[in-house]
Amino acid sequence: MERQAGNICARCSAGVPFNQVVALTRYTPPISDLICRLKYRRHIYLAKVLGILLADHIKKHRLSLPELLIVVPLHKKRIQQRGFNQSVEIARTVAARLNLKTDYRCIEKSKMTPLQTTLNSYQRRHNLKGAFRLHHPLSVKSVAVLDDVMTTGATVSEIALLLKSYGVPRVEAWVLARTAPPL
Repeated sequence: MERQAGNICARCSAGVPFNQVVALTRYTPPISDLICRLKYRRHIYLAKVLGILLADHIKKHRLSLPELLIVVPLHKKRIQQRGFNQSVEIARTVAARLNLKTDYRCIEKSKMTPLQTTLNSYQRRHNLKGAFRLHHPLSVKSVAVLDDVMTTGATVSEIALLLKSYGVPRVEAWVLARTAPPL
């Protein structure tokens, strides 16, 4: 597994199905405040700012890019509650700046689950089992899955397992922020 320094601790990396994590920064102020304002106060204009920051970080630190950029989908009821998927809004800017092909509908969250933020790490790992489904096969060799925050990696792990079961050999996680690894 490839790792960027400090992104995945040894304990967390054991058995993860994704190949790499690209994170802009740690989930601390001011980035945590901006993400919360985007998600919970509907400050959608922040998606463009955050997307520019992530895209520029990727440009600076990446030699090659994936063939396809997708996002962590929200359940349709969550989209109705929030009014938008923050990852889609961020991905639009990232894709435009990096000239990436996107598919925002290839994966669906078919099972309504409790919010990951309300669960401990054990519960997070089990909460999303079977929650996603692939709408159509992807004929690509590499995919980046964009999400706003990575805590345990459970969400991207579940999506990576799904993609790999359908023949996508390389799956990366691209996130704005990572929480600190457990001690």
